[in-house]
Amino acid sequence: MHELLGIFSNRVLLCAVTAWAVAQAMKIPTYWLVEKKWDWGRFFGSGGMPSSHSAFVFSMALMCGLQEGFSSAVFAVSFMLMAIVIYDALGV
Repeated sequence: MHELLGIFSNRVLLCAVTAWAVAQAMKIPTYWLVEKKWDWGRFFGSGGMPSSHSAFVFSMALMCGLQEGFSSAVFAVSFMLMAIVIYDALGV
């Protein structure tokens, strides 16, 4: 059980989740600027800009590089995942 609680002290995961939440929260005022109406459901919806998926994987890759080193295999895997997700987000 102790190992499971370690998830709350994982800096890589906490940074990535924070980046996701900030990107999702930014969708609400962005939607208001375009549509001139508030839609609080945008926080939980997918799609739109800013891309929360891209923010999540970018911050994850950056934190892996800072924590494990930019020459590590962990950073290489997270960087390739980031590249695929961002490439896909650009095509949507």
